[in-house]
Order: sequence, then structure tokens, then C-alpha cells
Amino acid sequence: MVFLTVLLLLWSGSVAAQEKSAIRGYVRDASTGETLPHASVRVDSLQIGSVADRSGYFLLQSLPPGKHHVQFSYIGLETYAENVRVRPGETADLQIELLVAEIRGDDLEVIGERVSPTDMTPVGSFGTRVTELARFPTVGQPDLMRSLQLLPAFSRGVKTPRDSTCVGVPRVRT
Repeated sequence: MVFLTVLLLLWSGSVAAQEKSAIRGYVRDASTGETLPHASVRVDSLQIGSVADRSGYFLLQSLPPGKHHVQFSYIGLETYAENVRVRPGETADLQIELLVAEIRGDDLEVIGERVSPTDMTPVGSFGTRVTELARFPTVGQPDLMRSLQLLPAFSRGVKTPRDSTCVGVPRVRT
């Protein structure tokens, strides 16, 4: 009978040792209160980690019971670490807020050259000589605007939804 009691105690102890724990919660930006999707959560001592989902929720499962050093990080925010104690079979709930990180660096010097206006080509303009106008296709009397509309580059007008005007069709303002 004593043997059965000892065996039962050993078996119940091994079952309790097999109970795993978990840590879950949300990671937020401390300054705005917004959740941080894809924040990094890791337990270095166990070499395990997770990434928060779109709503900033994370879950670390199958942790051995005890004290764990958990680190939370997100690009542009300071890394935060917290010691969390979990009991066998229990789940610890955390609400983590990360602070904005101060980024320091060496002085930055920007060096550049100014481009002279004569080297720049104005966008959306072209030049032609009067003698070349005679070579443009015409319908009826020679007319610059009608000739431009017959050129392939100007022949397709694309309507924009904003103002229902045609892009690519030359217009003359008076």
C-alpha cells in the first residue's frame, strides 16, 4: 500500500510539472494609445518569441512555469523588458506601452550643386521651328492646334475623374 501511495505522489508531481503556462496581452504606443501591429515579443532565456497580430495582441504559449524576462520592441520605439512570473497552467495578462525612442547620430552635412535654369527642360513643353510647322499633318487650312491634335502624342485624350477634362489634348486659353 505504501508503494502505491509513493507511486501516486510521483505520478501527480510529474503531471503538475508538465502543465505549461502562457503570457498574453496587447502592445500599445504610450503617446497615442494605439495598438502596435507586428510588435516583437521575445523570451531570450528560452529562445522563443512571437509577433503581435494586426491588433497588437500577442500570445506566448507552452512556457514552463516560473519567472521569465520578456522583451517588447517596435521600430522607432524604445525596447521594454518586464519580468513576468507564471504559475503552472495559468496565463498572465499584460498591457504593454512602449515609449518613443530618441535617435541620436553624428552631424549630417549635405553637399550639392545648383542646377542652372538653362540646363533644365520644362515639363510638359516642347519647342518647334516655324519651318517645321509645314510638315505637321493638317486638315483643311494649316492650324497649329489642329495639327497638334493629329499627332500621336496628343491624339488620345484621357479623362480624369476629378474634373472630367481630357489630358493630352492641347487647349488654348484666351
